[in-house]
Amino acid sequence: MENEKLQEALDILYFFLRDEGFSIHSNAIKKMLVHLKNEDLKKLKKEMKSAIISGGAGSMRDIDFRDDEKRFLFNNMLQAIDDLLKGI
Repeated sequence: MENEKLQEALDILYFFLRDEGFSIHSNAIKKMLVHLKNEDLKKLKKEMKSAIISGGAGSMRDIDFRDDEKRFLFNNMLQAIDDLLKGI
């Protein structure tokens, strides 16, 4: 059940980032989806802590959307993924 929710959140974030032109970041999410599919939770959690996602300048956490709806969706998906990863 948690894995399904995590996959859904990752899918949403992947397509969102891809469609917004953040290909490097969307590819990092794609890697997480592969790790989830392979049930490799250690690699999944390691990828979430990677520089491209959780690092400093240029990381996914550094992205700021000027559009309120996009920012809300983006921040909610990141938080949901963080929360779901803590539960598995």
